[in-house]
Amino acid sequence: MTEEENRIDAARLRRNAYHREWNRRNADKRKLYRRPRSKEAKAKNAAYTREWSKRNIERVAARKKLYYIKNKERHLAKCKERRNLKRVELLAYHREYRKRNPEKVNEYFRNYYAKNKERMLARSKERRRLDPAIALRRLESSRRYYAANSDKHQALISKRRAMVRGASDGTFTAKQWKEMKAAYDNRCVYCLNVFERLTQDHVIPVSKGGAHAASNIVPACKSCNCKKNVAPWTPQLRIEIAA
Repeated sequence: MTEEENRIDAARLRRNAYHREWNRRNADKRKLYRRPRSKEAKAKNAAYTREWSKRNIERVAARKKLYYIKNKERHLAKCKERRNLKRVELLAYHREYRKRNPEKVNEYFRNYYAKNKERMLARSKERRRLDPAIALRRLESSRRYYAANSDKHQALISKRRAMVRGASDGTFTAKQWKEMKAAYDNRCVYCLNVFERLTQDHVIPVSKGGAHAASNIVPACKSCNCKKNVAPWTPQLRIEIAA
């Protein structure tokens, strides 16, 4: 904005402030002199305002920013009051929106975290310092989540490790892992024993170009998976899982 535009906006703000104060002091007079406007006049005025705003985007943005700076506390208090009044409705709306747009929401939070990583980590550290109970609550929440979503958690960690090692494909999902364990009756493909917890084993190792996909993964117990690193083993049991 030029110096002249800044001067005009400053004058307009002073004039608006004066009118607001006069209207507040003379509310009764204002009711007598104010004439009701027709719907056509209101629509015409609204259309003119929209058109003017489109032509003066920078001036409108600067004016809004200046107004926000001058009225920040009042604005934040009003937003907080509005959120408290409609908290239940807002929470329900946000839950429904996240269900309808999971990819969009995840992409937004990934971008936001990437842009504000240091600030978010510093804020979390400060909150934990001021309230040590936060760390305990977060740990307990993580334990509950892991207990309820162990397959999903294991699939995500295995995928990350495989991709870090240079896997050619990373399409294996938590749902496929769950179906695979059910298809094998929770048996290790090498020793054929039943285990409550199994690990994902790559038939062709990722280090040798193996893919992190259903066609290259079999369930194995931790013992067999570790021993397999010494020499190649052949699975005693193979069941095809849909990709």
